[in-house]
Amino acid sequence: MTVAERVAISDLHPAVARLLETREGSSEVHVPAITVPHGRWSDQELDRAAGGAFALVVVEGVLVRDIVVAGMTARELLGPGDLLAHRRTGEALLEIKGRWLASTPTRLAVLDERLLPSLKAEPQLAARIIAQAARQTARLTAQRAISQLPRVEDRLLAVFWLLAERWGRIGPAGVIVPLALTHESIGHLIGAARPTVSLALKELAADGALARRADGAWIVRHGSLAELNSRPTPANETPGEAGGVPSLVESSIRESEDLHPSAVSPRPAGAVISAIDVQQLFQRVNEIGDEFPARRATVAEVLERTRATRDAIITSRQRRLRPRRPGAPSAGSPH
Repeated sequence: MTVAERVAISDLHPAVARLLETREGSSEVHVPAITVPHGRWSDQELDRAAGGAFALVVVEGVLVRDIVVAGMTARELLGPGDLLAHRRTGEALLEIKGRWLASTPTRLAVLDERLLPSLKAEPQLAARIIAQAARQTARLTAQRAISQLPRVEDRLLAVFWLLAERWGRIGPAGVIVPLALTHESIGHLIGAARPTVSLALKELAADGALARRADGAWIVRHGSLAELNSRPTPANETPGEAGGVPSLVESSIRESEDLHPSAVSPRPAGAVISAIDVQQLFQRVNEIGDEFPARRATVAEVLERTRATRDAIITSRQRRLRPRRPGAPSAGSPH
């Protein structure tokens, strides 16, 4: 990696220029930049090249960041305007390894102490940087939720629509995602093995929902987004009051209500599982419990009759097989 001359913010990618612009933008504010060569590199190599930077910003290209935990890999894609937090603070209990991949030479803007005067003079610059970090966190949260979908086909469609928000452009047949992702790379994005991804991609291609072009880009059919968004909410998830996320206390109360039907409070009409449904379920369980002694007596009676019938059959068979005394008439012979 090499540190290039300081570049003017106005000459950077529009997303980066909007992120770092200041009131002095017309006077050509400059920032240092790192040139990242093609290939793989580690967090330690990035730290050495970045020096005392508190963050880096992708200026050109697409970077792949791999996080390896217990031999398994999770992947993140970073493009122009995205921030890189390359340093880990404190001692970590869990061993986490970071790897980076640049498919083409890539440039990164260095945010170090030379930007601090601008941050102090213009708080809105710090606000934009914080907002950008929050947007990236939201994308990672969405990607983590996608990896929990039970069907791999749904994971693939969802992650490509997530990528389309960042890199996609509208085409006649659907949204074009101009990223030449391999099946293995897609698997790292959604938490699935490469063979499973390959089979699911064939199914989606046969349905016309997702296809790969000859240049390596992907096309996502428009209608597949509506199908994903129309998926029903799981029956065990009910929206809370604060942004649809129930608190731990509310969750504990709901779990208690499920165990004790008399404590179930009325739920809004239209809920997936109502209090009436729960009450009826427990009522049926009680009815089965009341019927159990009578059914047990019936089963015991049937078993007793079965044993008596079995003993009678065995006795009859033993009599037929008993040796005859000399001169005694055989069974069925005329007297």
